[in-house]
Amino acid sequence: MKYSQHRNLANASLRLILLSLMIIGALFVVSSRAGLAKSPQPLRIGVVGYEGHGALFTRELNAGLGPKIGLVVSHVWHREPIPQEEREKYGFAVVPSPEAMIGKVDGVFIAETLPFRYPKLAAPFIKAGVRTFVARILTSAPCAALSKWCPAAGPAIGTVSG
Repeated sequence: MKYSQHRNLANASLRLILLSLMIIGALFVVSSRAGLAKSPQPLRIGVVGYEGHGALFTRELNAGLGPKIGLVVSHVWHREPIPQEEREKYGFAVVPSPEAMIGKVDGVFIAETLPFRYPKLAAPFIKAGVRTFVARILTSAPCAALSKWCPAAGPAIGTVSG
């Protein structure tokens, strides 16, 4: 593949990521603040899987975009250690398990690169009533399994795929 093709692909990926961030922001802000005066505090987002989309979303939000749309990544979990310089630069806490974020975040982004793990990773958040956004579209079976825990007031799951 030629350099220009790689660059075009990278630019398209960045546009998709930024669009996804805006959609996530809109979903969390609308569902969290419906009928309320705008809070001066950004919504706290947890990221499960600091790789690929999870790392990019965290970096973009915590490097300046977050305050503009009312979101900040406050907690992150990943299967592997996250370098201290990353944690300091982007200002998030690392938790020992995904469930450790419950009660500390307003919403969670499941960004694990292994989609077969999504139902297991998302279930505790959905059961606890935490707004949950999954990085990739789920097939009907896992989606149905997760939907049984959604509150009657509305959906707790959002997905997007590139």
